[in-house]
Amino acid sequence: MRYAENKVIPQGLVRLTDSMKMPANMMTTMELAPRKQPSSPYAQALEKVAGGRLFHVVVDTNDTATAILQRGRLQRRTTFVPLNVVRSYRIPNSKINFAKQLVGEDRVHSALSLVEYPPELEAAMVYAFGGSLIADDVDIGSKVCFHPNVHSHVVTLDGEAFNPEETATAELEAWKTERTLKINKQKDIEGKLRNAKEYQKEALKEANSAVAKAEKAAKESRANWESQEKQADELLLELQTLKEQIQTQKEQEAEINKELAEKRDSLGNKDQEIREAQESVAEARSHVKREKDALNALMKESGQLEKKKNSLKQEIADRGLKKQKLETEGKSANAAYEHATQKLVSLKKDNPWIQDQEKYFGKEGTLFDFKNQDPKQVASDLAKVKNDKEKIEKKINFHTMDRLQEIEGQYDSLMAKLKTIKLDKVKIEKFIQEIENKKEESIIEACQKINSDFGKIFSTLLPGASAKLVPPVDKNGRETTVLDGLELKVAFGNAWKESLVELSGGQRSLLALSLILAMLVYKPAPLYILDEIDAALDLSHTQNIGKIIKQHFKQSQFVIVSLKDGMFNNANVLFRTAFKDGMSEVRKTGQRINT
Repeated sequence: MRYAENKVIPQGLVRLTDSMKMPANMMTTMELAPRKQPSSPYAQALEKVAGGRLFHVVVDTNDTATAILQRGRLQRRTTFVPLNVVRSYRIPNSKINFAKQLVGEDRVHSALSLVEYPPELEAAMVYAFGGSLIADDVDIGSKVCFHPNVHSHVVTLDGEAFNPEETATAELEAWKTERTLKINKQKDIEGKLRNAKEYQKEALKEANSAVAKAEKAAKESRANWESQEKQADELLLELQTLKEQIQTQKEQEAEINKELAEKRDSLGNKDQEIREAQESVAEARSHVKREKDALNALMKESGQLEKKKNSLKQEIADRGLKKQKLETEGKSANAAYEHATQKLVSLKKDNPWIQDQEKYFGKEGTLFDFKNQDPKQVASDLAKVKNDKEKIEKKINFHTMDRLQEIEGQYDSLMAKLKTIKLDKVKIEKFIQEIENKKEESIIEACQKINSDFGKIFSTLLPGASAKLVPPVDKNGRETTVLDGLELKVAFGNAWKESLVELSGGQRSLLALSLILAMLVYKPAPLYILDEIDAALDLSHTQNIGKIIKQHFKQSQFVIVSLKDGMFNNANVLFRTAFKDGMSEVRKTGQRINT
């Protein structure tokens, strides 16, 4: 790009890749932008006007742009400006002329008029530069940009840009803010007018409060003033007192000076007295020295007496220790004497012969001649005799006869107990036999009664059928007794079944229930509780169970849980249970009077 008469002239080609060049009629708008050369004062302004459009590639048609994008192997993002479809804005000549008249012919220019280009590229140049004006300085740019008859984008030679749209937007925002503040202020005034009476009351209240505070402050000020006056009077009185004290001090000072002069006159007479006093002091010191010498002699004598005193104390302590030792030995001797005396008494008590032989103790020629006998030899002989005695006692049992009599007594006692046990055994065996007989009779009687009721109840529950309890047959084919056990036999008509396996589940349930009821009839209880005993039975069998209970258990009370009406019909009192609201509910629904 070169400059000629302050105009830009495009030149050269645009290289898209190392191996591809565009035709001469295709170039970028950057080639139209001025370089920063001293001969072109509009270069910076034109670059500011074009901005990013300087890097757009100008092509003749949109088909060319498409072909380049598809086959051009571009290495960066590129924007194309097709001349056949580009649309742009151009500032009208009327606005340009008005701007020149406003600030001067040579002080403002159209950016498009500063660029020289071939006619076929006019659309691209208008696209890049047609919507802006270039002014010499900031004042001219601002004046032209915001004038109502121009109102266009302006760039100065230094690159400063003025956009009327941005300023208008800012002014609009400022106007909206100011209008909002005015509306809010008006609302506040209207609110204050509506509440004028309240404001008046509040102001009156504040005024009264201010008056009260002022009166209180005045009262405090008055009291403070009186206090200050009182303090001032006190200070004046104190000042007068101080003046009097100062006068008194001056008078005393004069008297002291007078007395001091008199003392100075009498000072000469005191020198003689001082010399006499010094002589008295020397004599007193001599007397003190003599007294000290006498005192030292007394102290020396006192030290000798102290040593003698300590020696006497040590001698007294030694004699005290000897005395304690002798007392301890005396106590030990007394204790030994007492022990020997007690030992002698004990020996006399344990050995009666001592009293008879005591008169021979210590006499010569006797066995108790202690002087001529060796105590050690006597002790050895005594130990030998004791040893021989122990050996003899081990071989001979001196208590055998006593033990024999004791054993004979135990034997006689055991034989008497054995006789009693044999008699008791006979009685117990007889009683056991009686119990066994009664048990057999009771079992036979109970079996007969239960067997009879069992057959009747089963026939009632299952009409046309019969049942009985019979003793089983052993392995050898021999009949047994009731005591050996019982087994159930069932017949339908006259045909007796060989095994209960041939019965159905309901028939077996009726058979078991009949046996249980027959046993309960034999030994009834006051209360029975039955839980769904008819669960596996049909309605007719359930009704039969109810009839049997009413017929055979008139003295007993039954509590039966059932889900079938056949059982309900025979009940005296009915309670129904239901699940309601997550809980079980029990309700009495009817009562039948048993006639």
